[in-house]
Amino acid sequence: MTFAQKQLKRIFARDADPAPGAPDAIVLLFFAALTLFVFWYVWRGAAPELTITGDAAAIAAFTAAQDHPDAFTGDALLHDPENFSFYRTLDFVLVQWLAKFSGDYGRPFLWLSWPCMLLHAAGFYLLGLAVFRVRIWAAIFSFVTLWFGLIPSLGELWGIYKDPLPRVIFQSLLPFVLAAGYAWRDAPGRWPWVLAAAGLLTYVHPVSAPAWALGLWCGFVFCLPSAWSLPRKLGWMTFTGGVFLAVSAPFIITYFTSHSHGATLDYDRVFPILRTVYSRGMIDAPHAILDFLHTASFKFGPGTRMAAPSLLVPGAICAIVLLRKLNRDRAISYRIVLGWIAGLLIVSALLPFAEQEICRRLKMIPFEINLTRGLRYLVPMCMLLIVWPLAEVYKRSESAARRTKLLRISLIVSVL
Repeated sequence: MTFAQKQLKRIFARDADPAPGAPDAIVLLFFAALTLFVFWYVWRGAAPELTITGDAAAIAAFTAAQDHPDAFTGDALLHDPENFSFYRTLDFVLVQWLAKFSGDYGRPFLWLSWPCMLLHAAGFYLLGLAVFRVRIWAAIFSFVTLWFGLIPSLGELWGIYKDPLPRVIFQSLLPFVLAAGYAWRDAPGRWPWVLAAAGLLTYVHPVSAPAWALGLWCGFVFCLPSAWSLPRKLGWMTFTGGVFLAVSAPFIITYFTSHSHGATLDYDRVFPILRTVYSRGMIDAPHAILDFLHTASFKFGPGTRMAAPSLLVPGAICAIVLLRKLNRDRAISYRIVLGWIAGLLIVSALLPFAEQEICRRLKMIPFEINLTRGLRYLVPMCMLLIVWPLAEVYKRSESAARRTKLLRISLIVSVL
């Protein structure tokens, strides 16, 4: 048996050995080639590459204004760096540093694009490996998370994207934190480190961090040792949550002290403007939830013509039922993932709904209209749940022919 055959056998093995090795390197090389192809297809060799999207253009403008304030003295917004300095994320730092080498503020986004794509693929492969313990299914899971899709009511997207926006960098780093959280689910002493990492992600994309901090926290609640007393459980989870707040506190304090609540604004004048400027789902939580359910079930894709009947939500619900049946020996720790989803729903659906309803009754402008955007992260969680029972059936099947058939069907469905 040749070296290549041995590594392929390990990739398709029913149980992946925990030590990283050549099979993982082969999978990562595949994703490196795939994401490089996608990057080249998007870029197509244009030089210089300065066509960037709205958010990226805003970041480029803010960074340029901070570096060259004299050039923006007549600009209503950019003349004073204090107008935008409160929202200084990792993107700003990276673009500002790379601009020293590129000589402009557009090409840094080009240079960051492929690394973000590769990090995304590698991170979700690692998460899949931690959860499934089967390399081939971890690779399939990572592959499907690359699929680009729009969530119209939120003006949001999921999947690999040509511009490394703050949310794109966040989703590229997120799976590494989730993989650590899952791997350490039975090690409460390490949970504060996971929440500290979530706190650091606040400086990458502040809108996404709260939902995932609560999601990780809720996931750990399901993993608390049964032998612990209630006071010990409450104390430890309070401390764990406090770690996130402590790490993210500098950004949170700066952000909130730089804003005043909308109570002094004329609600009847300002709110119609918000409805015109922002996507409806950002100021109408019930609509955001219903539209997400419809999009994720019937038309998830890069546009109306290319949307796929992904059945993400129905598929995830069926997957939970299957996991319950497959978990008679309690070997599958899927409850932590349900905790992640619960945290996402609380911050991205329940909290915005409550705030918007209260503000509507009191004629106040909602303080935070971005939280519903966290619903986008339900996409990879649905994908994780759908792939999970397939991986479990694959691991438990003694028949190589059945495993091969299951893989073929899954790969065809993934590609289509």
